[in-house]
Amino acid sequence: MKIAHINLARGFRGGERQTALLIEELNKRGFSQTLVCRADSPLRDLLKGLPNLNFWTANSFLSAHFRAIKADILHAHEAKAARWAYIENRLRKTPYIITRRVLNQPSKSALKTYKKAFYVAAISTAIKRILNDRDPNLKIEIIPSAFTPIEPNAINTRSIRDQYAKKTIIGHIGALTNDVKGQEFIIKAARSLRERYENLIFLFLGEGKDRSYLESLAKGLNNVKFLGFRSDVADYIAAFDLFIFPSNEEGLGSTLLDVMQIGVPIVASNIGGVVDLIIDRQTGVLIAPRDSKAIESAILQYLADPNRYQTLAQNAKKFVKSFDPVIMTDRYLKIYDAALLR
Repeated sequence: MKIAHINLARGFRGGERQTALLIEELNKRGFSQTLVCRADSPLRDLLKGLPNLNFWTANSFLSAHFRAIKADILHAHEAKAARWAYIENRLRKTPYIITRRVLNQPSKSALKTYKKAFYVAAISTAIKRILNDRDPNLKIEIIPSAFTPIEPNAINTRSIRDQYAKKTIIGHIGALTNDVKGQEFIIKAARSLRERYENLIFLFLGEGKDRSYLESLAKGLNNVKFLGFRSDVADYIAAFDLFIFPSNEEGLGSTLLDVMQIGVPIVASNIGGVVDLIIDRQTGVLIAPRDSKAIESAILQYLADPNRYQTLAQNAKKFVKSFDPVIMTDRYLKIYDAALLR
């Protein structure tokens, strides 16, 4: 079986990480693969040198159809990729599947690409529900994102802990896009708590268009630090005492998979696909979105009974094993095989 993956995203976010994970796992199993991507895609550098993987340049969903791609199945990993696969299917009848990672409904023009797909893989129950509301006849299977196996460096983690000695570290990781990620509500909680709880420190890892705005909200707060993009994210996660995830919308929330692996307690918004990962009072604590008081309350509950939160974290560490890349790949392979036998 020859598999062509299509990902025409410009940058590198959760969907691109999942694309790479799947390609790497299929490579271990000896499959011949092609990646259709932009000339400047970060995936090229990440996957460069992988055996039996070819790159095919397409900078838009209309490009690179002038010659036939050697593939038995096409796998589209984002919206432009879905349109690319649809056009390729119209030209050459190659079956394709689409992975849907976002919560918004596909537009009327985009919906036809989903109707012609052999299957749609939704990464959460929330996404599946939205797609079925749009068209109940779509063939959809839930295939969640997989975790990236990570191992914190104990020495680096200790160094981070030493840097914030005698502090309780409240962490957040995510693109600084406040309308989606809701970081302002952590900052509001930090402002409310700063005088009564001087031992709290709030660390934000990530970059984004709203960094200046969020820094302005945190002006004068000595308990809030913006650390920007970090390549040693796992070391920081391991240093966190509590992780806050106050998103306003999430297809799944793949960062949570990293935090669950390492065993850090999680407080997260009760929205979208997050509820597939965080089961309230079992694998973490769910709170209402856009509610700084709920964040503040959860932090105070942690401070009052950290052992209870650690129990939730250990439950999450066990639960996350079902999101192994091997399991995700097995499920995609079943769909690939079914498409070829159609």
